[in-house]
Amino acid sequence: MACLQCTSVIDENEQYYATDDMGPEIISVIERYLGHLIPEGGLICFACWVHTRRTIQQQGIIAAPAVMNMNACVWCRRSLAQTRSHSIPEGPERTIITQTIYPREIPPGGLVCYACWVAARRNVEHATRVEDNRQGPSNLHQDSMCAWCRMSLHRRRTHVASGPVRDEVAARIYPNELPEHALLCSNCWTRAHENIEMEQEVVQFDIQPPSASITLDGFTHTTQTSTHCFVPACNNVERNRVPEYLRRIILKSEKIFVTENARVCNEHKCLYNWEFLDQHQFSNTFTKNEIESMLKLSIQDNEINQLDFNNMSSIDEGLFKFWTGITKDNFINILNVISPALTCKKPKNCFGNLFGESSYRGLP
Repeated sequence: MACLQCTSVIDENEQYYATDDMGPEIISVIERYLGHLIPEGGLICFACWVHTRRTIQQQGIIAAPAVMNMNACVWCRRSLAQTRSHSIPEGPERTIITQTIYPREIPPGGLVCYACWVAARRNVEHATRVEDNRQGPSNLHQDSMCAWCRMSLHRRRTHVASGPVRDEVAARIYPNELPEHALLCSNCWTRAHENIEMEQEVVQFDIQPPSASITLDGFTHTTQTSTHCFVPACNNVERNRVPEYLRRIILKSEKIFVTENARVCNEHKCLYNWEFLDQHQFSNTFTKNEIESMLKLSIQDNEINQLDFNNMSSIDEGLFKFWTGITKDNFINILNVISPALTCKKPKNCFGNLFGESSYRGLP
């Protein structure tokens, strides 16, 4: 784009005027200066516009007729009879119209057509953009963009980058600097929070060191498995949990600790003699958990070293059969038959009469 008068190149950021929007007085001055008619769509730079206005003032060109048609647009002078009109209130638009129609003046109650009013509004917006670019084009629309993804924040939910989120975003966009009042879109704000939470989980994740092991002379333990019977070389398919009384018996008699998750088959569950376990090799290296479990089992053995036959419901069924050779139901049936003849008031006394005093005293 070039100026019609000085033929200098007009930058988009500079202020200029279109000849199509000028009044006839200004057009005549420019045409006399150029020596030919002005073509449509011509442009005049700001310096030539100021020079033209000064020329009009010096020559004393009088505005058009004093009596003006009030039904015509004060800018383009077209009739407003069948078109939309607009008043000219005080403001930047009125200033633009006044400068454009100079040396004519806006009469009281003057109107413009809607097209001229829109043209005045556009000229005001253009002048505002030019002024903003002069003050700092690099900072234009900076606050309306996400500081991370650089997408527009128009009609989008925004968040202020502060605290740990600000540090996360600053690290992500490095070496670019994060503005002081940076804004983030909702997606980037959520992503920053997720990254912070993941980093905190990694920092807080504590890898537990393997449990320290210790070797105990004279004590061994079975393998930590529940896939087969704890007795070595046993091919039976049953996998019953090892009762606590049986674990205590083996620990006390053979000094072999049967682990909590060990299993036993039906055949070995009914054994009373476990001396054959000495023929097999078991590990004598214990972990902290295994030692604690073995101590608890030993303490429980001391706590229940007496069998209360007056309260047989408290005795384990397997332990009862281990010591008596019969089940609790069988003992109750026998007790109901012989107690009238023996005049026993307590099951404990009947047990002694039934199995003998020596057998009774041999119980734990």
